[in-house]
Amino acid sequence: CLPWAAGEKIEVKNHFISDCVTQVLPFRKTGEESFQESGYLGWDDRSLGGSAQYANTTWYGYDWTFQLHRFLEFWPAWHLGLWGQFLLAGLGLYFYLRSISCPFWAALPCAVAYMWNSHFIHWMYHRHGLGGFCWIPWFLYFLEWWKSGSRCAFWAALASLCLCVIGLSLQYHAFLGIVLLGIMADGNGAKDLTRARWRIFWLAVLAVLFTGFMTLPCVQAFFENQNSSNNRGIWGYEEGWGQPLRNAISYLFYVFPFPLGQTNALDGWKLFQNNLFDVIYIGSIPLVAGVLGLSTKKCPARFRVWCLVSVVLSLSPMVGFLYRRVLIVFVLGALCAAGLWLAQASPESLKKAARRILFAAGIGSLVWFLGSLLLLQQKDFLVEKFYLLMDPAGSFIGTKEGQWIQARSERFFEDLLPWNWRNCLAMSLFFAGGLVLWGHAKQKLPQAATGVLLAGIVAAETAIYASGW
Repeated sequence: CLPWAAGEKIEVKNHFISDCVTQVLPFRKTGEESFQESGYLGWDDRSLGGSAQYANTTWYGYDWTFQLHRFLEFWPAWHLGLWGQFLLAGLGLYFYLRSISCPFWAALPCAVAYMWNSHFIHWMYHRHGLGGFCWIPWFLYFLEWWKSGSRCAFWAALASLCLCVIGLSLQYHAFLGIVLLGIMADGNGAKDLTRARWRIFWLAVLAVLFTGFMTLPCVQAFFENQNSSNNRGIWGYEEGWGQPLRNAISYLFYVFPFPLGQTNALDGWKLFQNNLFDVIYIGSIPLVAGVLGLSTKKCPARFRVWCLVSVVLSLSPMVGFLYRRVLIVFVLGALCAAGLWLAQASPESLKKAARRILFAAGIGSLVWFLGSLLLLQQKDFLVEKFYLLMDPAGSFIGTKEGQWIQARSERFFEDLLPWNWRNCLAMSLFFAGGLVLWGHAKQKLPQAATGVLLAGIVAAETAIYASGW
């Protein structure tokens, strides 16, 4: 009866995700059956001996994509909703950046980066973040519109915030709180700061009241879960007090994460006590532009709050509860800052940034190439070490499990080399992004061409990364 069941033997590529087949898809299928049988989300006898289908801390049965199962078969409803959420995310950020005076060429690549950011890709089965964060740019856009005094903008902002709330799990509601905190920090750029803060506060209150039919049962389920001692997460660091330092170092590699493994190889991020699931990749140029934008005086306070709070929380003892998923807020803030920086930077600043990007990419590629020549001489030794990381006792040698580990160890070694197709193409795109910025700064490329080229580069980079998933 399960929608993904296959009669023939299939080869599993991705061994990282299990919740999608043990929880997410069964919940969706149960909900679809409930719609067909009774017309509403009813009783689920598959969890806790029986519970309301919508009363779940990680489920969002009233999300608009779930309602598609009323009218369509399972997979058409699934795919249509998923593509709709990706498009909502990209279009929303594009219109928001345009509303804060970002030209087409600066807004388009940032919108593409948001639409295809790695967090959405990693969790696209769960849709923990995608389900609600696809609406946040629209909420920001309608807030900008509201500044003109339009009543329609108020209702549009409230509607988008409600859709955001019912599309998120309880954990992500905390992340939404960080977004609202950042907006209140600078009143969304309004002149009357106090009035603007009260507006945001009452919007949030109304959104909670209007979505109480889902949020209250979910909160109740959370406390019942806590009382049953079925707790998730801990205060502190699972890997010891050196974890935040190693995590912080690993964040530097988010600008180019390709050599550190993919799902059909090994997870090199564990060297930094991080996880492949937690990598944040938004393309090379958007990340560099975002960091530069955050360092300028013109950067709105809300963007800084989003980035600073999310990064600090991901390195704090709260990471045991929030996980590094909180960095989705950083993605939003960094891309908004990137759009503004690209729009406001002088030609000289753009040329300086392009020179540094090209220099860093050139030196990095040269060192990487020379280092890989040394690695090749130690291939057998390194592959054996990689194998023993997963099978220290060697108990699987000669078995199917051992062949599985061996294949992944060899694939991980190949991923380390710069002439691997993913690495080579991604580094070429990194160079191309720097050249496009240089050409724009030298006024050799028109704005429209710059925007389309940068968007294409970002789309290609994120697609290469997503191919590993």
